[in-house]
Amino acid sequence: MARERLRDWGISYTEGGDPKTERVQRWLRFVDPGGFEIELFSGMYERGVPPVSSGANLQKFLHAGWEVRDWETTTRFYQEVLGFKASDWIGDMAGFFRAGDRYHHSLVLIRAQEPAFNHFCIQVESIDDVMRFRHNAVKHGVALKDDLLRHAPSGSIGVYIKDEARGFSVEYCVGHPQLDDASHSPRILPLAPETVDIWRSPLPELRRPAPTVTPSVPPPAPTTVPPSVPPSVPLPTAGDDLGTTAFLAKAAAHSS
Repeated sequence: MARERLRDWGISYTEGGDPKTERVQRWLRFVDPGGFEIELFSGMYERGVPPVSSGANLQKFLHAGWEVRDWETTTRFYQEVLGFKASDWIGDMAGFFRAGDRYHHSLVLIRAQEPAFNHFCIQVESIDDVMRFRHNAVKHGVALKDDLLRHAPSGSIGVYIKDEARGFSVEYCVGHPQLDDASHSPRILPLAPETVDIWRSPLPELRRPAPTVTPSVPPPAPTTVPPSVPPSVPLPTAGDDLGTTAFLAKAAAHSS
């Protein structure tokens, strides 16, 4: 079926397969409309015993993402020729596509001028495995491309490290859901920071209560107290012949 669809699109391909050297029974190779080299294969060999644990419980090679030119044609190609189903879009810049296992996305296609591999993702068992992966990267001086975040399209929680030698990133994630093909409808999400990481969504502005204005009350006027007359000054009696001036003089002399 893939051969017929590739021919319908005018895309040439080569075929082969050598289990002894390539560990697959059959492969088919071509270049997609975005300029990326693709290999489809069947009959991959498997290990007879599980590999020794690396310290993080790996569950699945989950998805890969790459940058493509001619984004509109390329996203249509993967749906019409290879049978991927659109799960979500970020504007007209990125598309998330699921395959037969129904995980939210097995493929991410990003609009770009030139083709380039962006990242691949490993799903792990728990958030502890994600954080163990992060801790070991930091411990050994490996740069983090994106620290702990939660993607809006899938809701998965992950960490990205940068492979400086190869120029792409490696993601470890947990909580990547499977979708119901019958009920799911693709969303168009905004190209915004909170789409990449929902924890970057701005919170409502804090409304501070208006300051209480207390009206100023003028201080009370000072009370004027009339001078007191020393109690030891004898008051004039009816028989005294003293005028007011003489009385004040006598009081002043008495107080001194």
